[in-house]
Amino acid sequence: MTRKQAILEAITILSQNKENENITEKLQDILEELPSASWTEKSIIDAIENYAIEHDNRLPYERELTAENHMPSNTVIYNKFGIKAIRKFYKKYFPNFITKTLYGSPYCDLTQEDFKDIFTKNYNRIKDKLKVKNITSKLYNAHKDKDTPCVETIMRNCNCATYNELLSLCNIKKKSEPLETHLTITYNDDDRWHEDLDTLLKT
Repeated sequence: MTRKQAILEAITILSQNKENENITEKLQDILEELPSASWTEKSIIDAIENYAIEHDNRLPYERELTAENHMPSNTVIYNKFGIKAIRKFYKKYFPNFITKTLYGSPYCDLTQEDFKDIFTKNYNRIKDKLKVKNITSKLYNAHKDKDTPCVETIMRNCNCATYNELLSLCNIKKKSEPLETHLTITYNDDDRWHEDLDTLLKT
């Protein structure tokens, strides 16, 4: 039973006696304020579970995790549980609901290693097929296997901000090493050297 369900049950029971009218009003106020402004692990789980119960066992989509919906945001969930991917958070804490969420994506159960493996296999196959040295993201999406995710989906699930980061993560492209330069300055205080320098600058 969630907090909301418990309060609703208490209101139902207490409202049968008119003497409890003041109590039921206060409980109604509490109900409208749920969840509290300060999220805890327990209140996060409680709010999401209650949402699922009220929506035919469907967990909220990421776009529905907003304050307007009285739900914790992705950032709040990450700060409290240390889990960035919502699907991983759902899979761990709501295994009974997971199959009815995440837009019905066919890639819900894939791990980061799975995405890397898919990308690498597609990349090498396309490279051999087109006989080119490098595959751009546009070429990848145009020639990937039909039932595999596009490069943007792979980047998102591998936490890569750019295509080059993905190439590096999959060991297709080596990370660029920062260039190092060494500059040595010597100083010659010889009078003759100054005369030669003056002559050179005047010519």
